[in-house]
Amino acid sequence: MKEKFVGNSDDMDNNNKLLVLDDGNYFLESLTELIHKRSIDVKESKDVFRFLNVSELVIVEQTQRGIIKIEDNKYMRDLSKFIKIINVAESKPKKDLESRYVAESLAIPIISHIYDLLYCKTSTNIDDQAVDVIIDDSGNDVIKKKQKLNLKKWKVLVLGYGAVGSNIIKLMIQEDLFLSSNIYVYDRNREYKNK
Repeated sequence: MKEKFVGNSDDMDNNNKLLVLDDGNYFLESLTELIHKRSIDVKESKDVFRFLNVSELVIVEQTQRGIIKIEDNKYMRDLSKFIKIINVAESKPKKDLESRYVAESLAIPIISHIYDLLYCKTSTNIDDQAVDVIIDDSGNDVIKKKQKLNLKKWKVLVLGYGAVGSNIIKLMIQEDLFLSSNIYVYDRNREYKNK
């Protein structure tokens, strides 16, 4: 049995527009599931609009993961034919500029945190000189001059080789933190070859 639409065309106001800023394609995913579970027959965009009681629907997808969800799901691909979806995720500024800054904001604190965890360190300044406070086995603070942590022998696993993951790898190699031959990547959609 087919379910009635939420609204009908008589109730619809031409100014009843819906703009969705989505971060992971959750709106289209939920809408697709709802339409599918309720066996609503969608043959054109006005069927979707009537169901939502809107005169227009635009989705701005901001993540690559959201775009991949559409590509991987037949129902979402079919439904996306009736809805205007603006793909910001694959835009040049998002891939080239934003991803580099996101990579820097993620990688630098993570590496610093690893350093602190491995050596039980807290950094401080004494007489304007950067030093590390190391807690020794007996719980006493021992002050040592800051030394660069050598991570070159470590193996690194990066999950995801999209715009951000690839920039994290570039940053690790450019900053000479890890050997490129010790960097491994898992991404079901992309291939990375360490050198």
